[in-house]
Amino acid sequence: EFLHPERMAMYRLAIAEVRRGGGAVARELDASGRQPVAQATARFFEQAAARGIVRCEDIAMLISVYFSVLIGFSPLQALLGVEAAPSADVIAQRAALATAVVKRMMQPA
Repeated sequence: EFLHPERMAMYRLAIAEVRRGGGAVARELDASGRQPVAQATARFFEQAAARGIVRCEDIAMLISVYFSVLIGFSPLQALLGVEAAPSADVIAQRAALATAVVKRMMQPA
């Protein structure tokens, strides 16, 4: 759960310690969280490109759009404490919307 309260606490700690601690917590969060997800997603799209489903030059854009639609402003809102973590239903709805957006982007013009 990427917006779990304990995970948000770790992000708050990472933000707070950047100046004092040189960003070690932030680098570890990135290395153990975002990077593996980004690498797996890139491999998925690279396999799709190898099969002619997407163009190689579109991979970064498609990944960016997918995660922007899926996640949106939720992490910032959670860090600020103004939005609760989304429910499983909301996450499923966002995933369906993100998938639909990417599929539409992949259609020929």
